[in-house]
Parts: sequence; C-alpha cells; structure tokens
Amino acid sequence: MDKMSYLIVSPVRAGSTWLNMALAKHYNLFNAAETLCKVTPALDGTKYDSSKDNSSIMKDTVNKMLNYHNASDQYRQNMVIMSSEKIRALDRSEQVDYIKNQGPSIAKFTPWDLYEDDTRSHPGGWGFSLEKLQKEWAPLTTIFLYRKNIVEHFLSFLAYHRTGIGNATSQFMHYQRPKDSWGDDWKQYYAIHYEIMNKCYKEHKFDYTITYEDLFEMDELCGVPLKDYHGQFTFKLNKYTREEKDEVIRRTGYSENYEIH
Repeated sequence: MDKMSYLIVSPVRAGSTWLNMALAKHYNLFNAAETLCKVTPALDGTKYDSSKDNSSIMKDTVNKMLNYHNASDQYRQNMVIMSSEKIRALDRSEQVDYIKNQGPSIAKFTPWDLYEDDTRSHPGGWGFSLEKLQKEWAPLTTIFLYRKNIVEHFLSFLAYHRTGIGNATSQFMHYQRPKDSWGDDWKQYYAIHYEIMNKCYKEHKFDYTITYEDLFEMDELCGVPLKDYHGQFTFKLNKYTREEKDEVIRRTGYSENYEIH
C-alpha cells in the first residue's frame, strides 16, 4: 500500500505551518509547504467573486489595502518571494506531478487555492480542484484547519500584514507587535478571507476538521503524537489584551468561540 500524503487547507494565521512541519517530520514527508499557494488577492487588487453578486467584497477596499500605510514592506517582499518559485511556472497538472514524483509528501493550501476564478497568474485560473487532487494524488488525507477564536485570528492577521513576520522560530526572537489603531479597511479586508474560509468549508469535504486550539489539546492527529512536537518548529508570537479583543468584538461582531458549519 502506498504511503499517505497530506494536504492542509487553512487560512493564514491558524497554525498550519506548525502542523505541516510536525506531520512532515513524523512521517519523513517531502514538504512542499506553501509552494503551490497563490499570492493573496490584496497584492494586486483582484476582487474575489464568490457568487457573482459580490455584495460583501469591495474592490475599492482591496485596492486601498495595497497602499495602506501600515502594510509592511516585509510582507510584500515575502509575497514576491513566494510568487517567484519555479514550480509556479508549471501548469496545475505538472505541479501535482512534480510533488507526487518526490514520494509521500505534504503541502499547504489556503481556501483561495481551491477556486478556479483567479486569472492573475494564469489565464485559465490558478485554483485546484480538491476532488481531482484526491484522485490524482492518492492516497491523500485532507485536513481543514481554522481558528475558533476569530477575534484573535483577526488580530494575528493584522499583526502579520503589518510586520511581515508570520512565525517565530525561536522563543527568544526579538519581535514587537504594532499596537496602534486599525481602521475599517482592515476589517473589510479580513472579511474577504473570512468569507472564503466559510465558503471553502461548506463546498468541500475534508477527512479531518480541526482548530488551532485543538493543536494544543489533542493527543494525536493522523497517528502523530502532537504533544511530542510542542515547543518545536515555531513559537506563538502574539498575546492580546482584553481591551484589544473587546474592541474587535465591538467593531466586528466576531466570536471568540466560532464553530464553522
């Protein structure tokens, strides 16, 4: 029987890097990580069209985010590096074949990556069909990962885009999170990602659905003793005050205990 490969589908800032590395190490997998992820829509102003009505997605907001003074240069540089990977020059079937040829493997997608309507980089779109992947990349275990505390997810999302720093590789790493005010542009920008996360979950079937919070409570996932890997790979960057979280709740209505459905 072929050894299993894994695909994690997760919005950014939900623990997918740590889970990816834990699975890769435990099973000695070829780690494609984020190689196949498309660049976030905010970088070129492309508007996501979820159902042609598009009422909750504001093109002007996304375009404004490109030049928003608090979006960091480091974040933009990270996206340029990601988009320059050689594998991105291949078409989708060639990309899957490349990874399959490496043997049992693991990769990360964001919810955006499962949709075909993005024509920024390729005229035919960039999205992957999860159903095709499950057939062509078999045997494949799919994991949907999200953050139950949407309030902290929003604040983590904000910090990442302002600093360009997504993960701490040492608990002694020097890092200072910006704590200045945030405008409605950020709320509207996050809402785009929140919407596609929910859409993705509703429209696809995954083998496992877990939360960021589960990663610290579960004994094992897919045969991997998760607690054995706590304190490895990456470390939690941010701690949020009650005042910060209450402001997010007041201004967005988001929950600290969200159950996706």
